Amino acid sequence: MKRLYFFILLMVVCTYAFAEQLTIQRERSVLREGPGSWHKVLTELKIGTSVITVENDIDDIDSDQWIKVKAGNLMGYISESSTKKLPARTNTFAVMAKQKTDLTSSKHGVSAGVKGFGGQFSKTFKGDVSFVELATSYQLDAKQYKQFKKATYKGMNIKKTKNAVRLPKQIPSEYFSFSEEGFGLGVASAIATLGLYKDNELHNYINYLGTQVAEASNASDIEFKFFILNIEVPNAYACPGGYIFVTKGMINQCENEAEIVVVLAHEITHVLYSHGMKELEKRKNRIIADQAFDDMDEEIPSQDEEITATEKELEEEIFSMYETIIQGRLDAYEKEADEIGMLLSARAGYNPIVLSSLLNRIYRLPLDSNNQHYRKESIKQRIIDVDKFIAKNKFPDKLINNNDRFTIMKNRIK
Repeated sequence: MKRLYFFILLMVVCTYAFAEQLTIQRERSVLREGPGSWHKVLTELKIGTSVITVENDIDDIDSDQWIKVKAGNLMGYISESSTKKLPARTNTFAVMAKQKTDLTSSKHGVSAGVKGFGGQFSKTFKGDVSFVELATSYQLDAKQYKQFKKATYKGMNIKKTKNAVRLPKQIPSEYFSFSEEGFGLGVASAIATLGLYKDNELHNYINYLGTQVAEASNASDIEFKFFILNIEVPNAYACPGGYIFVTKGMINQCENEAEIVVVLAHEITHVLYSHGMKELEKRKNRIIADQAFDDMDEEIPSQDEEITATEKELEEEIFSMYETIIQGRLDAYEKEADEIGMLLSARAGYNPIVLSSLLNRIYRLPLDSNNQHYRKESIKQRIIDVDKFIAKNKFPDKLINNNDRFTIMKNRIK
């Protein structure tokens, strides 16, 4: 009996010997049910919160970006980046994020601040208010996604592939303030008015693919969500906070999974590197931000004088962003999104050089896109830049295209 007590005591001592106390250093840090941004949020952790590390018993190809911890009475996972102090943000949205808000996460892990700003900006952009609920409530099934990844990487050492492709040293966004995410959600609701293509299986499929790419980035805790627009013209849009759209016309133009993956990777790069919003097809008039803030003053009474003073600055920022998009000063952004997108695709195990073939195919179409980076003159330059990038970069061998699985899913489109 004494030996049993000694053994139990030894186990307890060893457990605490290997445990480590960590401190949350980054705002918008959350404790998740599993090691991945697609897992359910258990709670939001404030800066300064102490957590205790726990031995990770989950064998996941990307669990190295996540730490299993105990926070109070809860056990879950935090992203490694949440324990690192990042430079303070000084843009208008960051100032607005100082507003006191309910940090209690809903059952879908979306804070009241995000939904509040999302709803208000949705009204500003005359968006589909119901999309706010749809977008915030959608969550991947962790078990099904794990099975999807297993099928994708069968016979491939994805960790080795990921480590073989290095990203530039520039640090992309690792999180968004609730005001930034809410702003992106509002813009996404306006894009949604173009009409969503409703097919749950295809919707999940696109989210599985996009999430694989997002995992290949260094911003592991941004929860990207992907939607399909019921539009024949090939196009794609990206909004802050990780809301991304791809048209069924774009899916139809793709010939394999690698091609749609590199499109998603391009849009993910726009989000990670804060390139701004894409031009909205039905958005022809200037945004009247004053009206939005009048509504906010009425419905979000906790605003203080500092936040109110930034409203004019935010209005100017929105106008500037809008004009940048409309006037097409995004060439440098497109080049970076193509190049980083190809690197992300390769890190996710997919053949990135297919982007050249896809762009050439879209260039030959008789239709022209309203979106600046899919206009013919823009595509022509993108093809030149992409081919140069492919020529000077050596990607890992045996990257996948996944023709068969893609063809099955593509055939679902009516």
